Amino acid sequence: MKPKFNQIRAENYRYHSSSLMLSKFGLDPNDWKNQPYTFFKSRFYIEASSAVIYLFLRIGVSANTTTILYLLFGFLGCLIIAFGATPLLYLGLLLVFVKSVFDWADGPIARWGQQESLKGHILDLYGARFNSLCFVSSLGLYSYESTDDVFFLYSLIGYGFACSNIM
Repeated sequence: MKPKFNQIRAENYRYHSSSLMLSKFGLDPNDWKNQPYTFFKSRFYIEASSAVIYLFLRIGVSANTTTILYLLFGFLGCLIIAFGATPLLYLGLLLVFVKSVFDWADGPIARWGQQESLKGHILDLYGARFNSLCFVSSLGLYSYESTDDVFFLYSLIGYGFACSNIM
């Protein structure tokens, strides 16, 4: 039986507003006064990912496909940031921000659709690392393109070496 939208939304709020977020990340998504960005960002991700979960469960999109969409949105956004003209920078940043909707949706899709797997877990972990590396690299390339300062390229090489043991 497929869950109703309100069930998905309620579970999403319960999971992401729990003490798990506070203990794991030191963030309280309910603390409007001290963490307004986290408050609004978590609300956006919860609402948008609830809609994605509902839709994807209805049309049969798998959790791993959702994670691949997360990777693709992040990679495309980073490519636009790195090599796009300044007006496209905003589109790239929007894609990088919105990509996390898919990250917040893939786990619940796996749980609701009984699709949990080690492969999906590993794909999710590496997707987060990959997107982080892409984002920093895209900022370095954008900075180089904007200033022609070779320092940014050297910094990227150093960053690559520093992160080589992460992957």
